[in-house]
Amino acid sequence: MIWLKRGIAEDDDPIHGTLSADRYSIGCGHIDEMARFVSADTIALAEVTDRERGNDPVMRMTYDRLEDNYRILQSAADQDGGKFKIVRMPVANPIYQNLTIQSGPDGGLKYFHGTKPGQKIRYLISASYLNFFISNGVVLEAAYWRPGRPDSTRRKDQAATAILKQLFPTREIVQIHAENLN
Repeated sequence: MIWLKRGIAEDDDPIHGTLSADRYSIGCGHIDEMARFVSADTIALAEVTDRERGNDPVMRMTYDRLEDNYRILQSAADQDGGKFKIVRMPVANPIYQNLTIQSGPDGGLKYFHGTKPGQKIRYLISASYLNFFISNGVVLEAAYWRPGRPDSTRRKDQAATAILKQLFPTREIVQIHAENLN
């Protein structure tokens, strides 16, 4: 067992308050948002680039957390004392949604700590290329690009597919638009 530190920022529990300014997460701390075993000796770990770190305060938080976890994995050993092969996967581009907090138990007051009725917030869905599903002959992976989103999202979808093809050469890689599931 390997104990990693904190996960990606957008997967934090919103009960703890904002991530940055009016930005909230809606996650609850799933390991498969940041790291996955892909074989007995290989671990895929999400990665934020230096450029992404500088463009978004939440990505900056995620960068720091992932690099801490990378150092832990570099020092970890498998069941036979061998080093792990660590494959870095891109993080998905941030996907923000706007929400106006309503009064009442289902209006977000309990969920988004510190908010008030009528307050406008932005929440960040947990989106990850590591939340893939392995089945007989196929790996289902998330895709986030759609018309109106930055082309960098399309490139990240393609990069994640290419990496998964290398990690699972005998399986078909099938993208699914997982945003509503997330």
